Amino acid sequence: MGSRFPIVASDGADLGSATIQQVESDAPSEGAPATVAVKMSITTSDAGGGHRLSSVSWKDFGAIVGGVEQDAGRASGGPSPQLPEELEPGRTYTGWVTFTTPSVAGKAI
Repeated sequence: MGSRFPIVASDGADLGSATIQQVESDAPSEGAPATVAVKMSITTSDAGGGHRLSSVSWKDFGAIVGGVEQDAGRASGGPSPQLPEELEPGRTYTGWVTFTTPSVAGKAI
């Protein structure tokens, strides 16, 4: 958290970079499902076409055990502002991505 890291496509193309700024969780009790909110700063590369980062969503996160699920209310299901649904090339965005983890999840990745 707090360190900038590259975002690279599976074919090695540079998609941009990101920094995790903050993580919040509201697990009501041990072993219960939790809503997780991740605040990120994302800078997309200038590349267009198929080699660009066009979105970041709950699907880009996974739990080490159990998987993640989309938060029930994307617009109202976490801190604001949410990251936009569509990212443009060569821009910097800061916002939240929100998802839920099942009760068996440990750490999210």
